[in-house]
Amino acid sequence: MCGHSLGGICSALYAETFPEKVKALAPISTVVSGEISKARYTKEELDEWEKTGRQIKTRTDGTIKRLKWTHLVDRVKYDLLPKSNLLTMPVLMVVGDTDESTPAKHQQILFDKLPGQKELHIIKNAPHTFKDPQHLEEIYQIFDKRIKTI
Repeated sequence: MCGHSLGGICSALYAETFPEKVKALAPISTVVSGEISKARYTKEELDEWEKTGRQIKTRTDGTIKRLKWTHLVDRVKYDLLPKSNLLTMPVLMVVGDTDESTPAKHQQILFDKLPGQKELHIIKNAPHTFKDPQHLEEIYQIFDKRIKTI
């Protein structure tokens, strides 16, 4: 199973619930914990976001991120960490080192709690959403190598 960002946490939550059905897991730039995500913001930023109902930020790669307040309200309901010990299948994690949404340090927290066979790859100069052909090729190579071992 593979998923990116919120898809990453969805696929990992499924794998925690039904580990016998998942041969391998690849949560890419995954949300690890809604509470950890929320902790990235100051009280003032959270108050403003809730008051206006939306957050608009320009990322370092120039893309504009628009999130409704309800996104965070929903996001804090989910957390991979309490049941991460159930992710006993091989896990392949990938994240960009300039990812502002699901930073590498969040990925490391999950990675450190995972039992068994695991890999964490941090793609140099890559943001949250992989678009650069060089980054995509690197991810392809990582997946190609891993798939051949499963």
